[in-house]
Amino acid sequence: MRPKDQKAGEGLRKVLTAFDGKVQPLPGVRSAAHLEAFIEQLVESIRRIRYIDTIKARPISAECADPQKACFDPIKAALVHERAGNEEEAFWLVFLFVHFGKHAHGGWRYIRQIYGRCGEGGLGLDEHQH
Repeated sequence: MRPKDQKAGEGLRKVLTAFDGKVQPLPGVRSAAHLEAFIEQLVESIRRIRYIDTIKARPISAECADPQKACFDPIKAALVHERAGNEEEAFWLVFLFVHFGKHAHGGWRYIRQIYGRCGEGGLGLDEHQH
């Protein structure tokens, strides 16, 4: 866990431990290792939500939605499509993001390849809408 997330992690640990003891048992997080892993996952989820909220507040170039461009980012691309009223395309990008994630070395390469149809051109869904 990142140092700046330690406080949030401690707060979650307190709440989960109290819930486990006073409200309802949480058998899946009884061991310290399981509890720590769960807390780290929760903190990472919170960080991602904050990241998306930050991006949503900014203008986003339409180029970020083009898998052929260096600035391609599936989260930004999904927001570009959502803002344009193209919800199916936005959901497809979110699915690809969740499925592939950002590779430690390849970055968005795998999503870029699938979304960009391995360089064949077009984006599939867009072609059916016109």
